Amino acid sequence: MITPNSRTASLLRAAAERNVQVLYACESGSRAWGLASPDSDYDVRFVYRHPTEWYLRLHPGKDQIGPIMEHDGELDLVGWDVRKFLKHVTESNPNALEWLNSPIVYHQEGDFLPRCRAVADQYFQSRRTVHHYLGIARGARAAGEGDDGRWNVKKACYYIRSILAAAYATRHLARPPIVLEALMLEITDERVAVDLRKYMDRKASLNEKAVAPLPITLKRYFEVLGTSLLDESYRLPENRPDSDRGDDFFRYVIT
Repeated sequence: MITPNSRTASLLRAAAERNVQVLYACESGSRAWGLASPDSDYDVRFVYRHPTEWYLRLHPGKDQIGPIMEHDGELDLVGWDVRKFLKHVTESNPNALEWLNSPIVYHQEGDFLPRCRAVADQYFQSRRTVHHYLGIARGARAAGEGDDGRWNVKKACYYIRSILAAAYATRHLARPPIVLEALMLEITDERVAVDLRKYMDRKASLNEKAVAPLPITLKRYFEVLGTSLLDESYRLPENRPDSDRGDDFFRYVIT
């Protein structure tokens, strides 16, 4: 059984073996999204820094740790060097932004997290975010919907969450929350919200490979919403941030 102490111990051991400092660590994936199944694993993601001299080398070293699988595959550790992570943040990469938005934080060093979130807000690109999540939704549907009309329940929830994240980015021009419960506020049809809550309650008791029909109310609503969001995305404003902000924060972190 994985405990909070064992997760922390695995994280700190991985960092110590490589002489790096963990700046931030969080849960990613289904547990962070509020979509964990009884057999969900733990996806721990972290940002780390090397000693300052490491960044002054002519040839950059490896900028990722992991994946490291422990506890018979139940614990998955992946870390990014802070330079790699901040590059993705300043490119408004939704995967990096989800790390920053995780509601499950295992470690944060000093003021790294709030300052990094402020940088992410300045560089946020709503159109890129919408296209990313709609692409995730298409992939989840392709992988999750069977010829008999039944869905892999896990993939169905990923499909819905991705469309709601795209809706949030469109309407608020801001980083979407990653928890499905929070994203449900973007649903404008009360019947759909009720049916989705029932579906989520059912999913919580099923394993990762369970299949079940997707209620027609949900299927129709999210098909229409996804199409309208794609059309609207091309009219979203483009953000042109000050590129010095990211560089300044990077120098602050490594010195």
